[in-house]
Amino acid sequence: MAGRRQIYTSTKPWSSAKKTPHRADSTSPLVALCLGATAIVTQIVFLREFLNVFQGNELVIGIVLSLWMAITGLGALTGRLLEKGGQKIAPLSTIPLVLGLLPLVTAFYLRYARNLLLEPGMIFDLAQFIVFSFLFLLPFCFTAGFAFPFLVRAAFTPRANKIIPRLYAWEALGSVLGGSAFSILAAYFIPAFKMLTFLALFNCVAALFLALKEKACIPFFFSLFLLIGGGLSLKALNLDLLTRAYLFPHERIIYFQDTPYGNVTVTTLGAQKNFYENGLLLSSSEDIITAEESVHYAMAQHPAPRYVLLISGGFLGLTAEILKYPVKEIHYVELNPALTEIGRLYTPHLSDPRIRIVNMDARLFLRQKRHTYDVVLMNLPEPQTAQVNRLYTDEFFQELKCLLEPKAIVSLSLPSSADYLSYEARELKGSILKTLKKNFHHVHIFPGEKDFMVASDTPIETNITTLIEEKGLPTRYVNKYYLSDEVLARRSKFITERLEKRGAVNKDFFPIAYHRSLLLWISQFDRSIWAWPIAAFALIIMAVTLRYLTPITAGIFVGGFSASALEVVLLLSFQVLYGFVYQMLSIIITAFMAGLAFGALGGARWLSGNVMKKYILSQYALAFLSFLLPLLLLGGKVAIGAHISLTPFFIVTTFILAGIIGTEFSFASHLSAGTPIRRAAQIYGLDLIGSALGAIIVSVFIIPLWGLLWSCTTLGCLNAISGTIAFLYRKG
Repeated sequence: MAGRRQIYTSTKPWSSAKKTPHRADSTSPLVALCLGATAIVTQIVFLREFLNVFQGNELVIGIVLSLWMAITGLGALTGRLLEKGGQKIAPLSTIPLVLGLLPLVTAFYLRYARNLLLEPGMIFDLAQFIVFSFLFLLPFCFTAGFAFPFLVRAAFTPRANKIIPRLYAWEALGSVLGGSAFSILAAYFIPAFKMLTFLALFNCVAALFLALKEKACIPFFFSLFLLIGGGLSLKALNLDLLTRAYLFPHERIIYFQDTPYGNVTVTTLGAQKNFYENGLLLSSSEDIITAEESVHYAMAQHPAPRYVLLISGGFLGLTAEILKYPVKEIHYVELNPALTEIGRLYTPHLSDPRIRIVNMDARLFLRQKRHTYDVVLMNLPEPQTAQVNRLYTDEFFQELKCLLEPKAIVSLSLPSSADYLSYEARELKGSILKTLKKNFHHVHIFPGEKDFMVASDTPIETNITTLIEEKGLPTRYVNKYYLSDEVLARRSKFITERLEKRGAVNKDFFPIAYHRSLLLWISQFDRSIWAWPIAAFALIIMAVTLRYLTPITAGIFVGGFSASALEVVLLLSFQVLYGFVYQMLSIIITAFMAGLAFGALGGARWLSGNVMKKYILSQYALAFLSFLLPLLLLGGKVAIGAHISLTPFFIVTTFILAGIIGTEFSFASHLSAGTPIRRAAQIYGLDLIGSALGAIIVSVFIIPLWGLLWSCTTLGCLNAISGTIAFLYRKG
C-alpha cells in the first residue's frame, strides 16, 4: 500500500524544510482571508469599471472574468519557483500591502489611458480590448495567484497535506465575508474609487498588524504612511469625479451614480445634455427622430389607444410622443431607478400625471398581471446580454399576450442595417421575426433609424404617413414631408424577404438570439494586428495546461471548468424563472464561496483511508449533479406556476456544487506528486484556468447554441470521463 501511495503523493520531506525557519502558521490564515476578501471586491469593482470604460456588453464580462482567472492561474503556477530551497522570502505583511494598492493604481490608469489609446468616441475592437484588458489585469491577478503558493511556503509544517485545503478554505471564507460586506454596505451605490480606497485601508490595517508580529520595519512604516494618507484623501479628494472626467473630455459631468444595474452619467456639451449608461450614449436631449419613430409606427395603428405599456426609454422623449394620442394611462417600466431619476431631474418628459412609473424588471411586472394594454412599446437595446434576451423570447411574448387587448399592437426595434444585411444581421433579425410570427398573426418591419418590428393579431397598415395625417398628429419627422410610404414599403419588403427563412425561435433555455447578437457586434470590427498576441497567449495557456495535466490534475481542471459553467447555468436559470438576478447575484456567489470553504475543510478531514476512491467518487458526484440539474430546472417552471419559491433550491444547489469542488480540491492536493508548493501551484492554477475556460465557452457559445439541457449533459459527460480516467489510472 505504501508503494502505491508513492504514485499519488510524495512522501519525502520537503528539501528546503531544514533551511527555512519555521513560521507559526497562525498569520497565514489571516493573509488568506485578506486575499479572498480583496480579490472578490476588486473583481466586482473592476467588472463595472471595464463595462463603463470599454462600453461593453456581457461578452466583455465573460472575457474579463476569463482573463482574471487565467492570469491568476498562471501566477499560481509561477509560484512553483518558490520550492527552490534556501531562498529568502518577503514578509507576509507585503501581500495585503501590495494587493491593497494595486486596484487603486489600476483603476486610475484604466480611466486615464482610455482616451490616450483611442480618440474620444471610438471604441476598441475585440482584439484590442482583450490585449489591453490583459495588460490592465496582469499586475493584480498575477500577484494574487502567486500569493497562494507563497502562503503555502510560509505556513509549511510537517502536516503538509492539510495546509493547502485549509488555506484554500480560508481564502474562500474571505471571499464570503468580502462579498457579504460589499452587499450589506450597499457598495453598489458607493463610487468605485471610494470603495477601492476603503479596501486599501482595510489591507493597510492587516499589513500593520502582520508587520508588528513579524517585526518588519519597512512594511510597518509604509502601511502606517498609507493608512494616514488614504484616510485624509477620503475627505480631501473626490477621486471618482476627477478620474471620470477623463472618460468624457470636453463635456461637463453634472450627474453620475453607480447602481446595481450599471453606472449612469449625465453630461452637458453646450446646451445639449447627454445621457450615458455604462459609458454608452443612450440619447441626447431633443433626439426627435428616435422618439417619433419609436412611438408612431405602432401607436398610429390602433384606432383608440387608451392604455400603453412602455418598457424602458420613457425619459428619452417617448412619453411626449405617446401623449399626443388620447391615452388614459402610460405604465412606464424601467429597471434602473437612476434612469427615471435623471428623467425627472433633467427632462420634462415624466411630469404628466398620466404616467405611472414602475421600477421593476419587465418580466416580473408582466407576471403580476395588473392591467391589459392596447399598445406595448419595447424600447430596449438589442439582446446582447442574457438579461435583455429574456425580453425577446417565445416565452416572454406568450406572457405578454395574456395582457393584450384583442386589437393590441406590440413594437420592438433592432439596429438598422440600411440596405445591406450581413449574415449576422440576417440571423439575428430572422430569429426575432420568427419568434414574433409564432405568437402574432401579422408582423411588419418599418425600416428607419432602427428596424422596427410591429406585431399584432389584426392587419397592420403600412401607409404610416397617411395614418399620421388622418389623425392630425403634430410630428416633425414621421410625416409625408420627410418619409415616403412607397419607399418604406419597398425597403420593408427587401428586408422581410431576406429574413423569412433565417434564424431559429428564441427560447428562454435556448437563447439563440443572444449568441447571434454577440456575433453581429463582433462582426463590426476588422481583423487586427492585436490578434497575434491573443493567439500567442491562448497557445501559452494551452501549453501550460497540457504541461501539468495528469490523470489527477485533469480532474481538478475539469472540475473548475464545470463549476464556473454550472454557476452560469444556475444564474441564467434564476434570471429566466424570476425575471431578475441582481439581488440574487451576491447571494449565489456567497453560497458558492461558502460551499468551497466547507468542502475544502471537510475534504481535509477526510484525508485518510482510500483517498483516491473518494476523489473518483467526487468527480462522479459532479457528473450526477450536471445530469440532474436540467430536470430540476424544468420542474422549477412548474413550481413557479404553482407560486412555490425556488430561492432555497438555488442557494442549496450552489452550495452543494461548490462543496463538491472544494472536496475535489482537497483530495487532489493530497494525491498530486511533489512538494506542498508544487502541489499548491498546480492544483490552484489548473482549477482557475479550467474555470476561466468554462466561464467564457459555456456562457457565450455552448448555452446559446445547444441550450441548457445539452450544456449540462456535456458537462456531466466530461466529469464522468475524467472520473473514469482516474479510475483506470488507479487500476494501472
